[in-house]
This record gives sequence, C-alpha cells and structure tokens, in this order.
Amino acid sequence: MTTKKLYGKDLKAYQDIDLEELLAKLTDAELEELHTELIDPDDSMVPPSNRCRYKTDKLPTGPFDRKKLLQFLEKKAREDKDWEEAKPYLKEIRGKVWKPKVEDKIQVNEDVRIETEWDDVLASATEAELVDLAAILGFYGMLNQVQYHQAFIEGKPQGETVSGFQGVAMYADFKPFEEEPPNTTDVEASLEQLKANDPKLKELNLNNIKT
Repeated sequence: MTTKKLYGKDLKAYQDIDLEELLAKLTDAELEELHTELIDPDDSMVPPSNRCRYKTDKLPTGPFDRKKLLQFLEKKAREDKDWEEAKPYLKEIRGKVWKPKVEDKIQVNEDVRIETEWDDVLASATEAELVDLAAILGFYGMLNQVQYHQAFIEGKPQGETVSGFQGVAMYADFKPFEEEPPNTTDVEASLEQLKANDPKLKELNLNNIKT
C-alpha cells in the first residue's frame, strides 16, 4: 500500500503539530498572506472588503472631495497623450460581400414574327372551336365550368355555341340517378360457404347490404 506524503513527509507526522504554536511563530506579513490565501471570494458570509486581494495601506492624503476629484480626472485625461496603437486601424471586409442579384433582361423583338403551320388554322377557327382547344390544352383560367365540360361532350349538335370566352356559367338542371337496389346477399350463409370452401361460390359482393 502506497503511503501518502505531503512535502516529503508522511501525513501522520502532521497529526501531532500544534497549530496555535505554529501560528504564533508567523510574522504579521505571513499572517496577512495566509489570510489572503484562505479567503474564498465567492463566500457570501465574508465581508466584501475582505474578498478582494488588492489592499492598500497608504494613509489618505486629505479629505475626500468628489467635485475636485472629477475635475482632476477630466484635466488629466485631456492633458495625457493617447496611447500608441500596436496596430493601426485598417478597414477590412471579411467574408463575401452581398450584392443584389441582377436579373437578365429579356429582349423582345416585336417586329420578328415566326410563321407556323397552325397560323391559318387558328385564324380561321371559330370562337367555339377556340374554347374547345383551350379546354383540351388545360387553360382552365380562360374557361368557366359550362364551357369546360361542354368541350368534352361527344356528339353535340353542329353550330352549338357555349357563349364564347366571355360567357358565364349558367344554371343547369340536376340530373337525377335511380338508386341501386339493395344487396340481398345472406351474409351468414356466405360465411359458411367461405369456411367450407364451397366451389359453387365464385363471387361475393358485400356492398350495399340492407341492414
């Protein structure tokens, strides 16, 4: 077992030391230094004046006058020269400088016209045909609901108009649909057939069962 030592001596050698006798041998300067070392600056029970390591033993040079002290400090600050800077100030820009994005200008030549094979077709098309073409190409913002659905009706009479692009959605009668008959499938019997793996049961519909 390793013996613990302090300053080259075994710890047991310090057990019989008389602390009062040891402190009596110290000088005033040594006691003051020991007092400074033992003070905990974070201890709230210690007076604030004793927590600071710096202490002055100088006697006051005269009565305290706050106004004269401020005047002296202002005068000394004006008379003293500025300290020489170790490094002169230079304006430096670090990192990447932000610059607004410049959008490329699109040059439009209105005088240049490209002719295609569809020019004659679109020029001779009626307004109803243009409405149908807009619906097929997906230009929903140009059509109302009636125009869009009318464009996909097959076999509509020739010459029927849908009020053109300026038309509005008009009222249309609701088309009623007959209700489907209820499903009369026997659920219990169908489950028994499923459990027995009946080959006669080829199709089973459990939708719309009447309860």
